[in-house]
Amino acid sequence: SSRRRHTRCAIKSRGLGDVYKRQHQQLTLHIVKNFVRQGVGVLLVVHDLNLAASCADQLVMLNCGRLVAQGAPEHILSVDLIEQVFYVTASICVHPRTGSPMVIV
Repeated sequence: SSRRRHTRCAIKSRGLGDVYKRQHQQLTLHIVKNFVRQGVGVLLVVHDLNLAASCADQLVMLNCGRLVAQGAPEHILSVDLIEQVFYVTASICVHPRTGSPMVIV
């Protein structure tokens, strides 16, 4: 017998920076993480690199609509790539609480 497979996903297309303040960002991320725990795939568009690094398993970095890099945050967030895409000089360190990469501009 064939089984019908249901794909479950959620797409959040509005940047979290547009949502009121930090507490709302955290609430939204909490909801997103609950979806993930239930097996729902989530595509979240954010422009805050530190926020993305703290909550994403995979990042996709675009420059003028073109794919520049894709992979785990610790592999994608580099000084060279950030300078290439955002035209800023940055430093990368490890966030003391989360262990995720942290971008300092």
